[in-house]
Amino acid sequence: MEAQKELISKLDLFIRAKIRIARQNNHPKPDFTRHLQSEIKQIIPKQTSLFAEQSQLFPKLHWNNSDTALLELIIALQRSGAIVAEDGKLSQRQLLQIAERLFNRPIKAPSTKLNQARERKKDNAVFLENLKGHFQAYSQELDEKQRKRR
Repeated sequence: MEAQKELISKLDLFIRAKIRIARQNNHPKPDFTRHLQSEIKQIIPKQTSLFAEQSQLFPKLHWNNSDTALLELIIALQRSGAIVAEDGKLSQRQLLQIAERLFNRPIKAPSTKLNQARERKKDNAVFLENLKGHFQAYSQELDEKQRKRR
C-alpha cells in the first residue's frame, strides 16, 4: 500500500510538471495527451496496477442464472430503494449497467425480457420467490443448529 501511495505521489508530481511545461509551450491538447500517456507507460510497467491490492481482494463475478432473473433482482432493488447512489438518484438503467459490469453479463433487450416476465400467468417474480425460499431454508437450518446445541 505504501508503494502505491509513493507511486501515485510521483505520478502526480510528474503530471503537474508536464502540464506546466505543456502550458509554457502551448501544446495542442490531443498531442499533449498522447505524449503524457506514452511517458506514463514508460514509467509504469505494463503489469503494474495502481489498485493491484484492491483488485486481488475480490474474485471476478459471473451471474449464473437467467437474464430475466437478474432483471427481477435489479428492479426490486432499485424500486425498493435498497440501493441508491451517493446523490440519492439511481435509475433502473444505471443499476442495470452496474450489474452488467459487476457480473460480466451484458443483457440484450432488457425491456422485452421484463415485459415477458410481467406477463407470466402464474408468478411474475419467480426468481425473487426462489430467493425467499432459500433465505427461509437458511433460517430454518440455523434454528435447527441452535436447537441441537441446547
